[in-house]
Amino acid sequence: MPRKPRIRAPYRMVSAPTWELARADYLGGMTAQKVADRHGIGLHNLRQTIARNGWSKRALADARAMAGPGGPPITLPAAPAAADAPSFEGDLLQTVLARARAALMAGRGAEASSLLKATREYVLVQQDVADARAANADGLARWDTAQPARAGALTETVTIQTLHARWSKLSEAELAMRADPTGEAGLKDWVEGRAAETERGRRR
Repeated sequence: MPRKPRIRAPYRMVSAPTWELARADYLGGMTAQKVADRHGIGLHNLRQTIARNGWSKRALADARAMAGPGGPPITLPAAPAAADAPSFEGDLLQTVLARARAALMAGRGAEASSLLKATREYVLVQQDVADARAANADGLARWDTAQPARAGALTETVTIQTLHARWSKLSEAELAMRADPTGEAGLKDWVEGRAAETERGRRR
């Protein structure tokens, strides 16, 4: 019976931090298939990247063997000192990932794993924040125009409340009451007004 041709997964863009996590997992011993499944990368895309960038488990093993059990650890470029802290998000991610690579290649697997998990959580949280801001962008733009003295401040408040609603499964109205119990900021009215508009849109 002829084998069914494999359907290649659709191509998707993969961020640099995700590639770093995938590289560390692959060099740490995970199979290409598991790495692809874990990070949502197409297997064909992953294998091409492995070949193109020379992600070689054998080269890593050879380097460790040459260092020997009593030899110096395999080093990577040193991470910036505390005084030279990363100035923005991209630098922060690259610094943490560099430290994870250094820990992995020095045989400190637990440390590398902790750093990679923290990085992944950070990336996911940042995406949640971006999604929450985008979901409220129209309403907040109108608010900032009407209340220029408070422009920006409410943006972060509503973003936080939206995230809490997603994570804690409380309604946005309930969280608005907690954030603005006196009603002075008008947050509860705005949330309820938006909900009413949504409901009217559904009934049309």
